[in-house]
Amino acid sequence: MMNMFSYSGYMVIDLLPGKTVDNVGSYAGLLASSFMAGRTLTAYAWGKSADVYGRTFVLEWTLILAGIFSLLFGTSKSLTEALIWRFLAGMSNGTLSATKTMATELSFGDEVVERRIMGMVVGMRSWGLLICPAIGGALAEPLSQYPQLQPPAWIRYVLTKSPFLLPNLVAFVLCILTAMMVSCYMPETLPPQKRRSRRRIPEDICIAFRSTLTRLTKTLCGWRGTADEHLGLLLPIRKDTFAHVKPEPSIMSRPATRRHLVIHWLFSFCTSLVDEAFPLFCMSAAGGLGMGEASIGEILSLAGLVFASLQYVTYIVTVNRCGVYNSLVIGCVLGFQPLLLIPLSLRMNNPIVMSIFLALTIGVCKVFQSVFFTCISLGVNKTVPASQRATMNGIQLMGGSVARSCGPIVAGNLTSFAFSRFASTGSMLVFSTIALIAWIVTSRIWVLRQYAVAEASSSGLQH
Repeated sequence: MMNMFSYSGYMVIDLLPGKTVDNVGSYAGLLASSFMAGRTLTAYAWGKSADVYGRTFVLEWTLILAGIFSLLFGTSKSLTEALIWRFLAGMSNGTLSATKTMATELSFGDEVVERRIMGMVVGMRSWGLLICPAIGGALAEPLSQYPQLQPPAWIRYVLTKSPFLLPNLVAFVLCILTAMMVSCYMPETLPPQKRRSRRRIPEDICIAFRSTLTRLTKTLCGWRGTADEHLGLLLPIRKDTFAHVKPEPSIMSRPATRRHLVIHWLFSFCTSLVDEAFPLFCMSAAGGLGMGEASIGEILSLAGLVFASLQYVTYIVTVNRCGVYNSLVIGCVLGFQPLLLIPLSLRMNNPIVMSIFLALTIGVCKVFQSVFFTCISLGVNKTVPASQRATMNGIQLMGGSVARSCGPIVAGNLTSFAFSRFASTGSMLVFSTIALIAWIVTSRIWVLRQYAVAEASSSGLQH
């Protein structure tokens, strides 16, 4: 789903004649944000569905729907159409909350195994965020990038009408194949006695809609009568049926959970700034390197190789030696501060050396960003009971989607302003701003670490 980062600017230029590589940033940011905006609206619902109908149910259907909308995105003929398809692709994306929940449940209480599984899950996701833009850059506008190719007439016609179809066709195929593998090989970790029949989904949707309207009417009109307060994804029950059972605290009422989630959302905002700002820096002729899709894709491919080689080993060594919360601080510092070196690439005359330098810088940043994401997932999963775990991951994904939808817009406008006003020195402004925001997040992580140490000491004294 993230293959468009390397060609989003060029897609906007194709869909909006008159735009150039130096003033396309805000539109490219809007296109990238539409996916996260859609995911924001449905992240909680997908997480709740995973707690009711099963983890594999969510994985299968979100993969299928995301693949279909990605394919339609590749056939867009206008910017409005592209925004709609990306928005719907985001609405249908709920894989992350289900996979992170299963990563904890498949460890069966073994913390060592849980760390390894979570490291693989987050590592593969981060690897995808690196390698997918590389694939997108290599496959976008193939007739322009590879004029030596002589495809059959019908293929040439299709690629001329839809120059960005090919990377999205690959995304569609991968989504469908993955959904099939989930159906065939992935065990369901939600116990059968807690799992609701999928045949009740239409009925539950109707109940959820009716319940939402009832609560809305009650809120707007000040109605003090009784209302069905269930979420529509659970069976309606009489209020006195389990009167003796003390309800569990809500997820956001838990201070530890709330602190973890806020830190995760701020960090997600920072990573989305980098994901959008770096390709725009590479493609800008005024303040950047003036590269094409293929060159950007090559750099991201090399960065992906660095990431794949170092991510898991770095994560294991860092967590085992420093612990989860110290690793959060290390991940935030080393995940962003190397970005201050990127403007040095403007001084490099050798394109090979420059590409290797940029790939190493981005690769190392992504390695430590992955360390952070893995550790924050380990920490937050332990702050809620198992019955609320997938729902909590849905809330985490929802807030992260809001942050990631804002990030590309901020990055797009920041790069457009910096490169148009300050030319070659604009890149220093862009990456210094991102590094400064990351320092603010680091200070919040340090506070979270102090809380965790205090709570651990309190728990030890009680025992």
